Amino acid sequence: MISIRFEEKQQIGLQYALETLHGCSPFGQEKIRRLRFYTPAERAELEEELYNVQQAADHAEELKGVYDKICILLCQMKDIRNSIRRCRDGEVPDHVELFEIKGYLQRLESLLPLYQQISDTAPLLTYHDPKPALDILDPDNTRSRGFYIPDSMTEKLRQIRRSKKELEEKLHEAKTDAQKDELRLQRTRICAEEESEETKIRRDMGARLAPLAEAMLADAESAGRLDFIIQKALFAVRYGGVMPQITDGTLELTEMVNPELCDLLSEQGRSFVPVSISLDRGATVITGANMGGKSVAMKTVALNVLLMQAGFL
Repeated sequence: MISIRFEEKQQIGLQYALETLHGCSPFGQEKIRRLRFYTPAERAELEEELYNVQQAADHAEELKGVYDKICILLCQMKDIRNSIRRCRDGEVPDHVELFEIKGYLQRLESLLPLYQQISDTAPLLTYHDPKPALDILDPDNTRSRGFYIPDSMTEKLRQIRRSKKELEEKLHEAKTDAQKDELRLQRTRICAEEESEETKIRRDMGARLAPLAEAMLADAESAGRLDFIIQKALFAVRYGGVMPQITDGTLELTEMVNPELCDLLSEQGRSFVPVSISLDRGATVITGANMGGKSVAMKTVALNVLLMQAGFL
């Protein structure tokens, strides 16, 4: 497993490269923050990731409008994974958690048609139908953005809310303080009954969501992967990234660049001179005059190899 300190990331330009990525969803931002380097045993997974990124990069221009719409939806997603795990573990979700899970599912529902538009030329990811979970949280199928437990959930809740409404009308019409105090006391009691019944309903909703929890968590993972792959593709388009060939022998890098130095020199009206190098197993000696680019070459080699091992072009 590769472990790199923050200072080392800064020195070779890896931290700069990561900071140019604009992860939209909390799931994609986490993948950027916790950058993963594939091991030799994960070569097949690395090649799949590189293929996905290449496909997304090759069609970035023609699919720009779709990518933009996907990124907007990803930006609207909240990290609901802890709430989903609570449902899975049998805990009772509160109103806010159910509201956020519903919002996440609605955005996922809107994301799927957009993903279908790029599925032939973009990452091969798996998503589950969010409708079964949405039907639990939106039994009346209103598809409103808010979350509300409808009267129709149980007959007892319907009766409680009807009684509560009648009390509030009487309270509005009450003339004396004594009448108002008595009605307020009754309203307090009926509100407690309503809260108790709603808690039972929320517990039932959480229990019904529990079997769907792993699918929802997997979809959050897929959303993060899609987000990260799109960011990697846009990065490749910006800096001219190409599909690497993974070999077991000599390391050959042709006309490699360092994004941080490219941008720095560009601001000064200058350009980075691409570097090519071939490294065999063992030691390689780089010689030359001071300020001739030896350190830049070594840092750029390290940067490009690490980016490749993280699934970048």
